[in-house]
Amino acid sequence: MYVIAESGQDEPDYDRARDDDESSCSGSSEGSETDSLLSFHSSDFWKDPKDEDELSMAAISKEQKRDRSLAKALRRKPDIFSTTTNGDLTLITMMQDERATDGRDVKFRVFIPSRLRLPLLRTYHDCLTSPTKESNPASMVYEYFTWDNIRLDVKNYIARYRECTESGETTMVMYESGADDDDKPITLDIIAEEQSSDKDLERMMVKAPSVFSTATNGNIKLITARGKDKKYRIVIPKALQPRVLTTYHNCLVNPTEENNFEKVLYVHFTWNGIHKDVEMYVRNNGLTEEMRSRQGFSHRGREDNTEQPTLRAQDSSSELLEEATGDVKPIGLDEIAREQKKDTELRQLKKEEPFVFSTVRYGNTLLTTAQNFRDNKYRIVIPRRLQQRMLETYRDCLLNPTPDRNFDTLLYNHFTWNGIHDDVDYFVKSGGFVKDKHTINSEVTSMRKRTELVGDPVQPRNSTFDRKLQRLRIVFLLSCVAVIICSILFFEQGSDMVTKVVDATRDVLVRVDHAVDSALLATDEYFDAQATAQETAADIGSFNSSYCPQTQYVMNSTYTTAVDMRDTSLRIEHELKGIKSDLQGAIDAISGVNSAVDDFNSYANLSKAMVVIVDMVVVYLMLSCILAWAGERNLIDKHIRTVYAVPLLLVVIIIFWISSSATLFVAIGGSDYCVAPDESTLAFTTRFQNQMSPLSMKLVGYFVTVRHISFDLFLLRTRMLIWRQFQGLP
Repeated sequence: MYVIAESGQDEPDYDRARDDDESSCSGSSEGSETDSLLSFHSSDFWKDPKDEDELSMAAISKEQKRDRSLAKALRRKPDIFSTTTNGDLTLITMMQDERATDGRDVKFRVFIPSRLRLPLLRTYHDCLTSPTKESNPASMVYEYFTWDNIRLDVKNYIARYRECTESGETTMVMYESGADDDDKPITLDIIAEEQSSDKDLERMMVKAPSVFSTATNGNIKLITARGKDKKYRIVIPKALQPRVLTTYHNCLVNPTEENNFEKVLYVHFTWNGIHKDVEMYVRNNGLTEEMRSRQGFSHRGREDNTEQPTLRAQDSSSELLEEATGDVKPIGLDEIAREQKKDTELRQLKKEEPFVFSTVRYGNTLLTTAQNFRDNKYRIVIPRRLQQRMLETYRDCLLNPTPDRNFDTLLYNHFTWNGIHDDVDYFVKSGGFVKDKHTINSEVTSMRKRTELVGDPVQPRNSTFDRKLQRLRIVFLLSCVAVIICSILFFEQGSDMVTKVVDATRDVLVRVDHAVDSALLATDEYFDAQATAQETAADIGSFNSSYCPQTQYVMNSTYTTAVDMRDTSLRIEHELKGIKSDLQGAIDAISGVNSAVDDFNSYANLSKAMVVIVDMVVVYLMLSCILAWAGERNLIDKHIRTVYAVPLLLVVIIIFWISSSATLFVAIGGSDYCVAPDESTLAFTTRFQNQMSPLSMKLVGYFVTVRHISFDLFLLRTRMLIWRQFQGLP
């Protein structure tokens, strides 16, 4: 049963108290001089219980006689057990340290049977959770009682209590002896019962419905209210407010850093005017007359469960959120957490859509929750193997819904799974009948696909949407096929042709470069011939033979001819120097064009690589579409997501078109050469017409158009032209 519990302080280290246990013997037959309420000789502790819930020595003695495991231990190891009596009752005691077998310093404690261990710890709840120097586990529990692993159970009890208080669950018992009207602890069912009968709370809910909400714990429905910090807390009815204040007396009157109003009381509970009531309670060091007038409630129609649960470390801090019906086994949060780890489909969904899922801690249990983007709420994800049991658990609220108990307020308020609305609809339509093997077979995809087993056909959820999605997938696949075909055509026709054009353009440049080099070489040869002609003219001008007397006529004619030859040679030399300079500029320009062609060639190679990458991406997208259509998974679909490939495809397409534009520019520039190489080469050299003399252009054009004539013939014609000019012939 869930009750309100006060948070304790930090747990001190009591492991060193094991040695201190050997220094006192309160459980041996010799007795003890201690005059304590917990002493075996205390009349208060040995009296018969008046209430079933009171833990007395009579109850321990009675349970010891019924404990079969204790009887087996007595037969197996009789040396470590002993007995003690006060004349009326006999208790079995156990040796604290089995190693002390010499009879000296042997300490015995009362052996507590398994059914009474948790009630004993609850009885000493205060000294366990809020230890002091005088009241702590070493002096109150280990000093008088024992069982196997007693210290481990005490640590588990304290650890579980702290985890529950930190997570908002109040599942630990605290007995408060100072209650004014009722000694029983305040449980959540009592709070819910008083909430339903509180008229003031009902009126406030009508006036401000947006402030209040409902929460469930087991089969208990509680009213919660939202505070200024946007947190919901359990609303304490007016009749229970004095009880809650007295329960948390220590943390209100003597607050500490860990045990105070904000961290213990206000973190779970609230009511109208709680801060004012707490201030008045602290100022008065107790209840005021006005607070006492709020009391007078009585527990109605609910019997306490006398069966005490066993102490288990693996128990969940919060069990079922709805009362189980029939033979359905209750579902605990620890079981949900275990099944979530085993559910392969849930793990796959968490990998595909990690932004939808989150993890929340309930006590020491980690649970996976999923967000609904319509209301932005996180709900616990129920694994597939537990979905049928969850529907069976909430059978009443699903088949017989009421405004307070229905699918939205109970089941969907806390839990969800993939296709929960469809499964609930089918569950309701079939009258709550679902075969057990539906849940046992975890490989079945959804409850809609299991309808053949029960003979109730269910129509598709949205056939129009499915048809549109099917057409969209077909169009997408056809588009991908078209992209692949276009890329193949580009690769075979466009890219290869562009490459050939670039190579042909490079050949043109090589030919032009050779022609210009030949013209430059011819110019150098002409310079040599011109130098020879000038030397001959000089010799003629200075010729003086004794055999042939000079006459004035011969001298004048020879001088005139020499002067003409010299002037002609100088003009030709000057013209050839300009031709040489022009040809050198043409060579530099051709080199620059050749480097540009090389750059365009690299862009062409890049375009080929881009075509291959685009084809790979398109093939992957087609494969992903086909796998999604078939509902299958493979290694590629697990590690490479389509959502990452789409932006990459966009970038690749942009780079692809840039490179294609560059290669297209090269193709346009070189396309003329493919049609007419001679005219294209001549047109290319014509661009430099403004920078070259007419004779240079004729010389380059000669080498371009008459490329089949050897270079020797050109030299011969050049020498004949010079000789004709020297002889004065036309």
